Amino acid sequence: MVGMTYHCTEIDGDRWSIDFEIVEGNVAIIDVRLNKQLIPAEIISKDWIEKEEGRIQCAVFGFQVIS
Repeated sequence: MVGMTYHCTEIDGDRWSIDFEIVEGNVAIIDVRLNKQLIPAEIISKDWIEKEEGRIQCAVFGFQVIS
């Protein structure tokens, strides 16, 4: 699947949009935007990406990942 987007809004009103695709049953993040501004991939930590991929996977597949 291509072109899927996960949206979330933080308490302070910041809005995240995360474009992703499903690869062999796993979520792969393609682009990350904060308040419509693209975040360069090189400034995003691997830990953050893994955490968000797990969160999106829970939302998409409807199961809970233990962190």
